[in-house]
Amino acid sequence: MRNVVAIAICLAVTTFGMQAATEPFLKLTTTAPAAVQEFSLQGAEIQIKGNTVTVAYAAEPAKNRSFDFDKVQSFEFSLRTVTSIDEVKTEIFRAYTDGAGILHVKAEQPLEQVNVYNINGALVASAKTGDTQVQINMSSMPRGVYIVQVGVNRLKIVKS
Repeated sequence: MRNVVAIAICLAVTTFGMQAATEPFLKLTTTAPAAVQEFSLQGAEIQIKGNTVTVAYAAEPAKNRSFDFDKVQSFEFSLRTVTSIDEVKTEIFRAYTDGAGILHVKAEQPLEQVNVYNINGALVASAKTGDTQVQINMSSMPRGVYIVQVGVNRLKIVKS
């Protein structure tokens, strides 16, 4: 239960931080070895396997961290205002599915690589483009929740 509550808070803070002009941070205190670590959750994904909590950065794997949940004394989540950006973009990209099962992804900047993952984290589709929009046929995929990733930015879509 403790794992679920901590991760739910972390996901909520991460989601809120990515949509505002702030960056989510996590301060973690462990018992053995006794340590306090503080790091950004921007672009991170939280994974739980057994009693191991992993903070994984798809774009920067060297920043990945793993923790034994029984040795974690405290979590402290915070949002910090991003001050080095002159103009805050509230929309990185948009994605939606139409009635025919086609995923439409649109952005103001060229998309480059678009990846679609199922809820289990498996890559189910991808597209490379230099354009600001792309279409991916998802008609043969089952209904469910999918993650659309462009660079380090992600959003969830529901295919119904």
